[in-house]
Amino acid sequence: MKERISQINSLIAQTLSDIFLKEIEMEEKPLITIDYVKTSKDLSFANIYISVFPQEKTKGVLDYLSRKRGYFQKLLFQKINFKKNPKIHFFENKKQREVEEIEKVFEKIEKEKNKE
Repeated sequence: MKERISQINSLIAQTLSDIFLKEIEMEEKPLITIDYVKTSKDLSFANIYISVFPQEKTKGVLDYLSRKRGYFQKLLFQKINFKKNPKIHFFENKKQREVEEIEKVFEKIEKEKNKE
């Protein structure tokens, strides 16, 4: 079962990535990366975790994706066919932001070390 869900997660991520490249209509189109997908065992929902560059655009992108969720869900399930289509939800991948903040701290420490 775990392998099946993992394959479904990968398929959803790849297909949505392709859809985003073609369908997202935003000014100053930011770079949107689907970091991972978590689909429930019963396929009732799929949480899509994204990161956005530049980071300042994350809230705007999440708002946009939430407003267009039904549209993206329709496109997704036109391309892939499951017995039960999970409802998709978009979230920021906060782990990525935390990693970047930790890297900045290490860089700051390294700079201070080199000054001495």
